[in-house]
Amino acid sequence: MAVAAQGKFGLVIRAMQAGLLAPAHLNMSMAADVVAMAERCGAEAYSRHQQAIIDRINSRSSLGAIGAPTLVGVRELDALTPLALAQEMAAAIAGVELAIFERAGHISTMEPPLTPLWRPCEPGWDA
Repeated sequence: MAVAAQGKFGLVIRAMQAGLLAPAHLNMSMAADVVAMAERCGAEAYSRHQQAIIDRINSRSSLGAIGAPTLVGVRELDALTPLALAQEMAAAIAGVELAIFERAGHISTMEPPLTPLWRPCEPGWDA
């Protein structure tokens, strides 16, 4: 945040790519799309987003109270929210299903493939 505040947001954007995209996607056109998206949002939005992450409440202790059907989704190669954290979250929730999006980093909506390793076990599922 300090580097962005010093007017060097371009450095921040390029440095954070390795945490946002899976390694195989760093040399693809989507890397340029991520840079363009961050530039459109700007340093101020980046700083607000980072501060919101820092300030959020740790709700791990309340996960066991979840009684609704729950799906925890995680990207296999997410450096910012690693698989181990999703597994910890899933272990705290009774009856949870864990979806792992293969070969995807933190921005799974942009990274192929968009198919999870998890498949629902419902009658009639034939995908």
